Amino acid sequence: EERRKEERGYLGQLAQDIGGKVDVKVATSLLEGRGTAETIERYAESISASLIVMTTHGRTGFSRTWLGSVTDELVRHSHFPVLLVPPEEGDVDILSEVPISHVLVPLDGSERGERILGPAVDVGQATGARFTLLNVVPADVSLGTRMIPLPSRHLEERHEKAVEYLAAVARRLGDTFTPVETKVVDHPLPSRAILAVAQEGSADIIALATHGYRALTRAIVGSVADKVLRGSRLPVLMLRPGD
Repeated sequence: EERRKEERGYLGQLAQDIGGKVDVKVATSLLEGRGTAETIERYAESISASLIVMTTHGRTGFSRTWLGSVTDELVRHSHFPVLLVPPEEGDVDILSEVPISHVLVPLDGSERGERILGPAVDVGQATGARFTLLNVVPADVSLGTRMIPLPSRHLEERHEKAVEYLAAVARRLGDTFTPVETKVVDHPLPSRAILAVAQEGSADIIALATHGYRALTRAIVGSVADKVLRGSRLPVLMLRPGD
């Protein structure tokens, strides 16, 4: 009961601070459950939420390098879009402006990857942001345990196909959302290329789909989305597409 009272007081004070300074409706709920991520998911369904927003660690604190277990579980299993915000040093200012004027959307050419476009466009339309669609063409090819450079002719063909692909997606988005830019880069490490383009292009948010690999699979093969999330200093909007 003491813990419940403490948490209700924390939520109530935060709601009062927000509601007293910003014209937005705020509701609070204190949930109980064995599986925190599962409890959040069920509650989000019950209120017909459109988006879950979290920092990448809880109030008890985690290493900046690693996600907290609750966040990690939501990213891998939730069917809701999840916006993850990296923690900042110092005190939190709930009224500080967080401009979202440029959204970077990495696409891998798959239908699953394109499902991030819906939530990304929702965020972009709400903030009046411009879009950059990105495709990373691997400059190397796997040959067993070795990585060898892709022959220049094949690399050029893949690059051209990527340019055509992004142009087609941009035309689809252009019917309801503008402006949309496209960018294709050749790089052996997609996650590193995404982070570099985000920094160079002054992106405010990265939006991408995740395949929802389990921890063991992720440790063996790696996940581009996972590496981007762990390496990004920007908010990352993620969606695990359903089948």
